[in-house]
Amino acid sequence: MGGIALTVLLLSMWVLLGGCTGADEHRHHKGATSEKMTSVSLSMPKVSLSFTPATPKIGESIQIHVHVTVDKQPVNDADRVQVEVWNPARPGEHHRMIGTKRTGNGIYTAAVRLDQPGAYQVMYHVTANGAHVMNAQKLEVRQ
Repeated sequence: MGGIALTVLLLSMWVLLGGCTGADEHRHHKGATSEKMTSVSLSMPKVSLSFTPATPKIGESIQIHVHVTVDKQPVNDADRVQVEVWNPARPGEHHRMIGTKRTGNGIYTAAVRLDQPGAYQVMYHVTANGAHVMNAQKLEVRQ
C-alpha cells in the first residue's frame, strides 16, 4: 500500500512540475511573447494646498486651492478632487467634505466659511493618474 501512495505522489509531482520549464518554450505560448509585453509606469500625483486669504477671519469666505501635478505637468483631468475641513479641538463636530471646481492649470478650488476661530485641518483627497493621495494642512482662523 505504501508503494502505491509513493507512486501516486511521484506521478502528481511529475505532472505539476512537468509544464514548460525553458524560457524558449514560453515564447511559443499565445499572447505571452516578451515582444508584446509593455511596461507601464504610473507617477504619483503631487499636490499642494494654498488658501486665500492666507490667514482668514471668522465668517470670511476662504478659497482653498488644490494644485495637482504629475511629473511637473498640471493635471486638469483628475477623477476626483475634494477637501475635508474640521477643527480637531471640537471632536464632536463633523468633518465637512467639499467638492472643488477645476479652474485650470492643474488648480481646483473650493470655498468655505468658518464661523469659529481656531486651528482647522484641511485635507485634500485627490484621485488622479490611477492613484488616491491625501494629506492635511493647518489653517488658522482668527477673530
